[in-house]
Amino acid sequence: MTQQRTAHIAIEDLVDELGLLKEDVLRWIKRDNPDISLDHMGRECISIKFLDRYSNEEEYTEALKKALNLENLVNSDNSDMAQKWKNQKLESLDLYETYIQDLENLHRKYLSLVNNTGHESKTMAAYLLFARVIATLKTCCLCQRHDHWYWASMLREIEECLAVAEYFTIRGDHPQGKTDLRKWFRQLHHSSPSYTIFCRAISKDLTFENKDFTEKENNDFISMLYSNKCTLTHPCYRFIRDVTKYKTLSDGSIIVEKVEYGACDYHKKHLEFSDLFKSQIWNSFLTFYKCFYDIPLMEDDRKLVIEICKKIHNEETEDFIKKNQRLFS
Repeated sequence: MTQQRTAHIAIEDLVDELGLLKEDVLRWIKRDNPDISLDHMGRECISIKFLDRYSNEEEYTEALKKALNLENLVNSDNSDMAQKWKNQKLESLDLYETYIQDLENLHRKYLSLVNNTGHESKTMAAYLLFARVIATLKTCCLCQRHDHWYWASMLREIEECLAVAEYFTIRGDHPQGKTDLRKWFRQLHHSSPSYTIFCRAISKDLTFENKDFTEKENNDFISMLYSNKCTLTHPCYRFIRDVTKYKTLSDGSIIVEKVEYGACDYHKKHLEFSDLFKSQIWNSFLTFYKCFYDIPLMEDDRKLVIEICKKIHNEETEDFIKKNQRLFS
């Protein structure tokens, strides 16, 4: 196998994009025997052209019916399991809210020091962006407690605020960074630099700090994390389909049986998304550490942030922790 080139897609992402059962997609791949490459995470990939090909596969509709039937089975009313999943989600939220409160307490603690840097400093910009991050994290918790599905669309908002805060921290003293910072403060509807700009800056910073990964690998990794959040914000079908109930009629046609307008009882899916929320809390602490390390953070606060980062998301983010090993040494 060769290292991945452009215009490839990980097989697991292809399965998710198509919204079909893995066994059906793998059967088509085995039939077509495409070249296999590896992406930056070592995942098996094939040409992106197969996404369009399999979207138009003759067997697609039958494969879709199988996937929808399985989803209906998983989501069928099982009061005992549904309550178990809901309880697990609520237990997780109790813990996540303590983490968010810890982050808010840290944030409040450093207001005076941040004020000393100036009202249009890069540190002040990061501080204000973090206020929005914390507020949005709390809003996400509130929505999850009331079983609202589309709260996850706010994850991208959090991701972008964190990325801009980190960009200003890294590049705020450089000519382009100074220009972007001034625009952010003085042109009130100027949101931020483009994603491409701040992603490249963060990737360069990661590469400078850790030579084990190339700038391209870091850029690919950050882009993947960001794109995962984007799919929840954009009007993509998949996020809607997850809470839409379909039915296959006797003539083979597919109809929509039920849609959701707010709170819904897809408790297993709610629980799965709470894990994604956990990773966003972890990223918030990690970025807080980067942005305010030099203010400086008190030693006890540094230890607290590192301890929480490890506790929240250690094994599942081993790769990203390695990329940021200077923070966890």
